[in-house]
Amino acid sequence: ETAWNIFTVSDGLPSNIIQAIVSDGNLLWVGTPKGVAKIEVANGTWNPVPDELGLSSQPDVRALAVNEKELWIGTLNDGLIMYDKVLKTITEYRQAD
Repeated sequence: ETAWNIFTVSDGLPSNIIQAIVSDGNLLWVGTPKGVAKIEVANGTWNPVPDELGLSSQPDVRALAVNEKELWIGTLNDGLIMYDKVLKTITEYRQAD
């Protein structure tokens, strides 16, 4: 047995490739080539995020930043996405913006 928990697609990750990760209190936000997932650190339960975020596609996530109110998602081809954690709304910034 190992001291590490290994999470994969079968546990709810959008992809087995992790490209970004950020700590948010008791949560970890995980960015993959196929979208975002979050894990509650306290009990080790994975919670998929794409449904909560309401994104039209699963972005290729390359960077994540978080504060008390917002999660910022940097993507390869879908621009920058800001998720307001309080209002539960999405603002997308594309190249044209």
